Amino acid sequence: MFPRVRTRRPDSNGVERPASGRGSFVDRLRSMQLDPLRRNSRSGTPGATTGVGARTSNADSNRAAAEASRMAVATAATAQRRSAAMEQLNQSAAGRPNVAPHRGYCPNKSAGGRDAAGPRTSGAEPTGGMVRNSGVKAPPSPDHHIKDVSPPRTTSMGARQSSKISQDFGLKVAITLMTRKPHRFDWWLRYHRSLGIYHVFVHVEDTPELVDGLLASEEFRDFVTVTSGSDNSIDAYNPHSPDNYYTLMQRQERQVKHSVAQCKQRGIDWLFHVDDDELLYFDEPFSKIVDSLAPGVGCVVLVNIEAVPKSLHSDCVFEDIQVFTQHRMLAYRNGKSAGRTADTNWHGPHRFTGSYHVVPVKRACVLHFESCTYEQWRNKFMKHRDMGEQKKLEIPFPFYRDSISLFQNKPEGGGDEREWKAFYKQRKIDHFGELKESERTRLALTTRVPPMINA
Repeated sequence: MFPRVRTRRPDSNGVERPASGRGSFVDRLRSMQLDPLRRNSRSGTPGATTGVGARTSNADSNRAAAEASRMAVATAATAQRRSAAMEQLNQSAAGRPNVAPHRGYCPNKSAGGRDAAGPRTSGAEPTGGMVRNSGVKAPPSPDHHIKDVSPPRTTSMGARQSSKISQDFGLKVAITLMTRKPHRFDWWLRYHRSLGIYHVFVHVEDTPELVDGLLASEEFRDFVTVTSGSDNSIDAYNPHSPDNYYTLMQRQERQVKHSVAQCKQRGIDWLFHVDDDELLYFDEPFSKIVDSLAPGVGCVVLVNIEAVPKSLHSDCVFEDIQVFTQHRMLAYRNGKSAGRTADTNWHGPHRFTGSYHVVPVKRACVLHFESCTYEQWRNKFMKHRDMGEQKKLEIPFPFYRDSISLFQNKPEGGGDEREWKAFYKQRKIDHFGELKESERTRLALTTRVPPMINA
C-alpha cells in the first residue's frame, strides 16, 4: 500500500493544518498556481516581485517545485505497483488452469467439446450479440486521485488472452436429458453435434447396452457426460419402484440441477432440457436469438411442433418423417426451453427460473417425434399398465390415457398384437389424415445440418 504523505503547512490565514488525501492535492494545486497569482494581484502590480513579495514568490516557487517532484515520485511508484499487481495476476492465472472461470473467460477446451472435430473459425466470442472482455481487471490504485502518466504496457497475460479470444468456441450451449431405450440415439447425437451443441449430459435408465456401447465409443465419449445405475430403473413396471412414472419429474429435476452445476464449472452459457425424441431446429442462429433478448431474460422457450408418422415401423423416424404440425397435437404444446446457466435453474420440465422469452416458431422450434413408431408407443405405455385410475385421470392428454387403458383392458393385445396395432393406426396415424396442406410443415432432416448455434 502506498503511504499517504502527511505534512503540515499554513493555509491562507496562516493556520497550520495537515495536508493528506484529496485535500492535499487541492492544496498543492493552490500552492503551485492560485496562491502566487493571488499574492501578486494584492501588490497592485500583477507579476511584480519586489521586497517581501519577491521572497514570498520565491518561497512559493520552491514549494511548488518540491510538490511537483513529490508527485512525480508518487506517479512512478503507482506505475510500479500496478505493474507488480498485473504480474502477480499473470503468475496466479498461469498456475491455476483448471479453476472454474468467470463466464466471460473461456478456458482451454477439453476433448469433450467440438475441439475434437477440427479447427474453429477465429474471432471474438459472440454471446448475446456482445463481445465479451475476457481480460482480468487490474485492482484499482489506492491513490486514484493521482493521474498515472506512465506509458501503457502489454503484459504476457494480455497477449495470451488475445490469442485465446481468436480461437474461442463462441456461445457454448449444452443439452441435458434422461433416456430409456431410445430410438436411433446415434442419429440424435450426430444431428445435435453438427448443429453446434457443445456438450450433452445424459442420464441412462434401463439401457446398460447404451452406456457400454454407443456412449463409450470413440465417436461420442468426449461429447457426452453419462450417468446411470443405482436408480432401480430395471424395475420400471413396478408402481412402487422409486423410478416409476410418478417420480419422473423428480428424477428430471435431479438431472437438470446436476447439469446446471456442471455447466457453470465448464463455462457453458446455455442449457437446453429436451428428450431423446425431440430435435432442436433453428431457422436463424441461436446466438442471434440470444442477442435480441431483453435485459434480464434468462429462459428461452422454443415452441414444439409434432411429427406426423406415416407407418407403423421406421428405421429412422428423424429422416423418414418429413411432415410436422401444430394442429391436432396429441401431446404437450407448451414448448421446451433453455436456461442461462449463470443465473437460472430447474423450474419444471418445460421451463427454467426467471423471466422467459417465447421464440416465434418461424425462428426456431422443437421437433417432437412422439411415439412415431408402433414399437416406441408400445414400450412407452405398456410399462404404465399398473397405474391407478385416479393417477391416470390426472394425465391431461386423452391419447395417453386411452393408450394406458388399452394395455390395462387388453394385456395380451390379441394374436400378433393386432388389437394394439389397430389402436395405434387409428389413433396415431389416421388421426393426422384430416390435416389441411396449410397445416403441414415439411422438413427434410439429415445429420449434416448446418451449424446454427453460432453461425
